Amino acid sequence: MPVPGAHRAYEAACARLLGLQHENGAWEGEMEWSTMILSQYVIVLHILERSPDEPTRQSILQCFRKARTAEGSWGMHPQAPPSAYATTLAYVALRLLGTEPHDSLAAGARRWIHTQPGGAGAVPQWGFFWLAVLGLMPYRQVAPVPPR
Repeated sequence: MPVPGAHRAYEAACARLLGLQHENGAWEGEMEWSTMILSQYVIVLHILERSPDEPTRQSILQCFRKARTAEGSWGMHPQAPPSAYATTLAYVALRLLGTEPHDSLAAGARRWIHTQPGGAGAVPQWGFFWLAVLGLMPYRQVAPVPPR
């Protein structure tokens, strides 16, 4: 049985959403997710030998500060428990950004990683890939990816 007013609410929601759409077809808005993507961005910048300017670097560090758990780690999303993958990538990104090992962000992450069974080696294969690209682990530890 249809809910009274549901169709009208649906129509209003669609009209509002379409009203927010830019001419190029995109919508602008905040997306909150894991720092994993931010960490990968920092790693790619490093690989490309591009450093973020200081305001961007500070913004990245602020994002890491805000997303950090009470344990000094990061989860796969803001409400998630700590993740070896997200925390290891965050630690690597922080160090690539010039954060010193004794800085509270880096030190907390390092302590947390060392308390985990397997430490940084507990990350999934995608994490091994990033660590190998950076020369932090041998490529032979990354599962082979067959060509297309």
